Parts: sequence; structure tokens; C-alpha cells
Amino acid sequence: MKISQAEARRLKRRVRELEGEQRQQRSTWASDWPGGVNFLNMNDVSDIALASVKTARMLGHAVVVTEYDKMLRFHALPLAKVTK
Repeated sequence: MKISQAEARRLKRRVRELEGEQRQQRSTWASDWPGGVNFLNMNDVSDIALASVKTARMLGHAVVVTEYDKMLRFHALPLAKVTK
């Protein structure tokens, strides 16, 4: 199917926009959550927990903490899939 040059330019712009959004999303996971609210800081955390969170963050994952049965559970969110 053939498309006009105007349509091709419009689609190229849209692809650039979407790729920019993907880059921004990936960098968001790799840095502190923009617009998020820090509501608690803890100093008394095990070395294993600290190392686990640090490793997940170095790999670019966002880390979420949930509570289950009176314990804290740490989850590394999956990385966004990179499409080329």
C-alpha cells in the first residue's frame, strides 16, 4: 500500500514521539520516581535488603515495597521492553 509523503512525514514524527516517550519511561525506572512522595526513611535495614535493592536499582529496575503478613516484600518491576 502506498502512502503520501505528507502521511509518511506524519508517521515519522509520531514514531519519534513514541521513541522519546519510551526513552523517558526507561530513564524514569532507572532514577528516583519523578513526582513520587517519599513518606518514610529507614536506617535499621539489613545489609542483604540494602544490597538487593541497590542491585535492582543498578540494573535499572524500579523497586516497590508492599506489606504482607506483617513483613515487607520488595519487588523489582520488570524493565520496559526495548523495541527497535
